[in-house]
Amino acid sequence: MNRSLRFVREPAAVRNSLVYLSTVRRGRMILFRSYSHATKEWQLGDRSLQTGPAVSGPQRGCALTFNGLGCPAARPWSGTVSVRFLPSGDTALVIEFGNRVSRKLNASVLRLDAALREHNLPGVIETVPTFRSLCVHYDPLKTEASQLIRAIESLLGRDGGVRREATLWRVPVCYEGELAPDLTYVAERTGLDPPGVIALHCARRYHVYMLGFLPGFPYMGDLPAKLRLARRTDPRVKVPAGSVAIATSLTGIYPVESPGGWHLIGTTPIRLFDPTRPSPSLFEPGDQVIFQPVNRNDFEGLRSAVAGGNYQPPHEKLVL
Repeated sequence: MNRSLRFVREPAAVRNSLVYLSTVRRGRMILFRSYSHATKEWQLGDRSLQTGPAVSGPQRGCALTFNGLGCPAARPWSGTVSVRFLPSGDTALVIEFGNRVSRKLNASVLRLDAALREHNLPGVIETVPTFRSLCVHYDPLKTEASQLIRAIESLLGRDGGVRREATLWRVPVCYEGELAPDLTYVAERTGLDPPGVIALHCARRYHVYMLGFLPGFPYMGDLPAKLRLARRTDPRVKVPAGSVAIATSLTGIYPVESPGGWHLIGTTPIRLFDPTRPSPSLFEPGDQVIFQPVNRNDFEGLRSAVAGGNYQPPHEKLVL
């Protein structure tokens, strides 16, 4: 069962209370029941609920997705960090820090991710950082969303935060010939020459916001303003593995051959995703990346070394 519901606005006396939604199963029937911490009462039936579109924005009476097993309402938290708690099915919880792509929001996501890893909360199976939110997968037989929310609120309410580790990677890239099929186009669109595009692309230290789309695909930012272009209007059916690409404010590397609509300006010989490694993805959210240009001869030598398992890009550990 998947149904979109929203809470009607609560009376003033209970407006600031936390209201949970749960269900009671009776045969094939599912009855709704809600609980208010203000009144300390459960109410069966759906008289306090109404169907309708999701309510956007951090306000009372937020939207929730009901999955038939019971989950808490999406709601703002009024602590020192502004977040919203959103249910994602019956075994996951999304903690949302905002609605835009920014280093500041992503830093908050990664701090919470590091705190959850350090504190090892009961029932937490996995965490998945994104640009602006953290998805926490949990075992409903060991914990429940309401308990998890209280524990996460406690972590968010603490001053400072745990120190997290990251890695600075120096990634070799060849920007020549067929290894950079869109380089000339990007140069024309930006008013630069190809060496100028390469120089700008290599001048930044990029932040890995998240992994997604493909196993190990890093969304990295932020591109210099001069290089920011919309995605291609005619996406390719096949993009070779290792292709270094740009689109909007981001740059990325295709870890495997796949369709893709970003502009391909170079190729790296390194292997971003290898299921035989203890950690299959080479990069992790929060890592930093510097691109270093190499010529075609060096690229071929590095590619042979990678194929033989004899090369890993230079890197160093960081504590942030």
